[in-house]
Amino acid sequence: MPKPTPTYAGPAMDMREAAFELAACLRGDVQVDQPDVLLALIRATAVALGNSISEMADAADSAGQDAAAALLRKALADQHGSAQALAEAVQALTRPRVLRG
Repeated sequence: MPKPTPTYAGPAMDMREAAFELAACLRGDVQVDQPDVLLALIRATAVALGNSISEMADAADSAGQDAAAALLRKALADQHGSAQALAEAVQALTRPRVLRG
């Protein structure tokens, strides 16, 4: 008898597909009218992904999978750095440009 599909499977697959679709849309010579808005959305997704990684690390801890939990915590730290860099990019894009004469 097959196992039932976990409730997280659908959202995980949707997130994966959306990420690949976005990358495909941005590939090549593409003009992005509001890059700050797009980056803010990507950052929000990175934060949500970090939350998922944190939950997985907690689950690995609870299951006694210390090595996996440590690797997931490392991935979480890397993900936090990525989200922080995206936030800084959004800020840089929204700062008014100084005109030089």
